[in-house]
Amino acid sequence: MLRIRLFEQRCVELFDRKFVKGTAHSCEGQEATAVGVCGGGLLTERDFVLSHHRGHGHVLAKGADMGRCLAELGGRRDGYCGGMGGSMHLADLSKGVLGANGVVGASLALGCGAGLAAKYEGKGRVAVAFFGDGASNQGLFHEASSPAPAPMPP
Repeated sequence: MLRIRLFEQRCVELFDRKFVKGTAHSCEGQEATAVGVCGGGLLTERDFVLSHHRGHGHVLAKGADMGRCLAELGGRRDGYCGGMGGSMHLADLSKGVLGANGVVGASLALGCGAGLAAKYEGKGRVAVAFFGDGASNQGLFHEASSPAPAPMPP
């Protein structure tokens, strides 16, 4: 949690100094959620994580490299998305982080898709979708909360 907090404090400082390309939303105060779900061996690198606009902590808790995360925020080529994703689209596919999203509640629908893919794959993978309280007022929240049961392939 301290690692994420220090990263976020540095990001705020760098944003103020105009190093961060675009915008960046800090996840300060939300570190425990990221670490509680992604850390401590509950999830493996093969499990999927989908995040939101305050997703740096989720990516870091899943084991992403801080330097590459920071490079992404700075728009550098050596960032996780080649510097093109920035803060709100941070992803590390090698760790199962399918990406963050600036659309409120989008992680829920994407998480349903990743979970369904994991179910069909049949290898015990899971998908976790993080969302904030604002997403609970979106149609995506209600649609993702009660998907129709998916038949298993023959």
